[in-house]
Amino acid sequence: MLNIKDMNVFYGHVHAIQGLSIQVKQNEIVSIIGSNGAGKSTLLGSIAGIIKRTSGEIIFENNTLPLRSYEIVKLGISLVPERRRIFPNLTVNENLKMGAYLRDGKKEIEQDLEGIYKLFPVLKVRIKQYGGTLSGGEQQMLAIARGLMSRPKFFMLDEPSLGLAPNLTEEVFSKIKEINQAGITILLVEQNAFKALEIANRAYVLENGQITCSGIGVEMLDNPKIKDAYLGV
Repeated sequence: MLNIKDMNVFYGHVHAIQGLSIQVKQNEIVSIIGSNGAGKSTLLGSIAGIIKRTSGEIIFENNTLPLRSYEIVKLGISLVPERRRIFPNLTVNENLKMGAYLRDGKKEIEQDLEGIYKLFPVLKVRIKQYGGTLSGGEQQMLAIARGLMSRPKFFMLDEPSLGLAPNLTEEVFSKIKEINQAGITILLVEQNAFKALEIANRAYVLENGQITCSGIGVEMLDNPKIKDAYLGV
């Protein structure tokens, strides 16, 4: 579904992504783990068109991905950014409708809103509440729900458990699996390496802008190097 070939990204003289190549197949959950500053968010931003890639190619559904972010969203790719980035001065309902800003069809949008409220019942309770007044867990649910309102085929999440209590982390990962089971392919960047590998069909380790290891998610949990570096074992 998504194929990145020899991608490079520079920030000035800093070579943030170095000859990176990965694949994500349809209906998979693929996790990217790595330390802070490894280039994980840069990778997602490059796919989303937020960060300009210096060279390399991104193929999505057998076509070269355009560079403009709005065109990428129209193709069915959505990014839930790190630290949520919701609109604090808009209500929950208004935040969700912003996720559908490129779509036509008021009736379909309203139907999708009902589906969102079934997936995240707490958001229906908070429907008229301003985003900035929600708890951290509720804001993360809202950020994921807003991303879903664009009707993505390919859904990227950047550190969805960041700052959340363990019980809320479990809930977020349960929702991610539910979203995937509904037929949406997921590329996940996550600080909680154990949960990221546990949930993934496949996973990559990104270090200093380069892929250093890849494999089946649960099998990588038994990799001694990964245990030592990322699992605290």
